[in-house]
Amino acid sequence: MRDNHKAPAPTPSRPAPSATRPWWRRRLTIVLASVGAVVALLALLVVVAPRHIARFVANHYLTGMEIDVEGVKTIDIDLLEGQFSMGPVAFRSGEAEIGKIGLLGVDLSIRDLFEKQALLNSVIVQDVNIDIKQGADGELSINGVSLRQILAEGAKDKPEPEPDSTSSWGAGVDNMRLRNIVVTFTNQAGGTARVDVEHLNLLGFRTWEPNKPGTFVLSGAVNGIDVNAY
Repeated sequence: MRDNHKAPAPTPSRPAPSATRPWWRRRLTIVLASVGAVVALLALLVVVAPRHIARFVANHYLTGMEIDVEGVKTIDIDLLEGQFSMGPVAFRSGEAEIGKIGLLGVDLSIRDLFEKQALLNSVIVQDVNIDIKQGADGELSINGVSLRQILAEGAKDKPEPEPDSTSSWGAGVDNMRLRNIVVTFTNQAGGTARVDVEHLNLLGFRTWEPNKPGTFVLSGAVNGIDVNAY
């Protein structure tokens, strides 16, 4: 007896997908990875590098002037926000008394720079104690650091300004705060004067707004005599 059931026809097999990606996908992956690496590097340079560069430059500059400093690592810079801060910092040269700066913070308006206006949104200086002395030759020093030397070092690397190159620039500060500042001045004859600034606020000083002179409030003392002004 003949078997009328036929065996099912074999199903044609589909080719297995290629294990390798198409060439354009590999190239796109490489391009995107390269772009990502460049962006990450630029972000690192803008965000992280400035503070380390500033610390290195400051340390090199101060070491070259034989100034002992503690606190260089507190220098912090944020270029995107236009912010700079440092402190606490202690410094002196030779055997002089140690000068101290508790905090220095600056917030610069980046947007105003495009309008040739150097505007400080805020400045804070607090917990400062320094000694200024006048030598027998009339030279001034700050905790043993020669003021003449500081000015000479600053002028050495400063390019000669072009005529009228900065005449159109304006400068201003919206809010400057000084807190707990002590400055002791000793002249060449040995006389001393002590200035204590409990607080000083400067508000709204802008050279491009001459009709708005700004305001200030001062509270302090000179040789123990209270001084208040506003």
